[in-house]
Amino acid sequence: MREIEAGTAPPEGDVGLEITRQYYLRVIAARDGSAAARAGLQTGDYIRGIDGKPTRDMPVFEGARLLRASPARRSR
Repeated sequence: MREIEAGTAPPEGDVGLEITRQYYLRVIAARDGSAAARAGLQTGDYIRGIDGKPTRDMPVFEGARLLRASPARRSR
């Protein structure tokens, strides 16, 4: 959260999204101008699945890893 507020550039492949677990993965914040913000994700949204995998019992670390994309994958 501090990095988002400070305006620090996200790591390569990052979609600009901070998440937590609350039954499913839940959006804490989407960085302005990020891929997540352009996709319409907002604070409080639930992410119920990633690539067909349910997030009900998924750890935050795993969800964040699955949401990251390589630069080549993002340009498709």
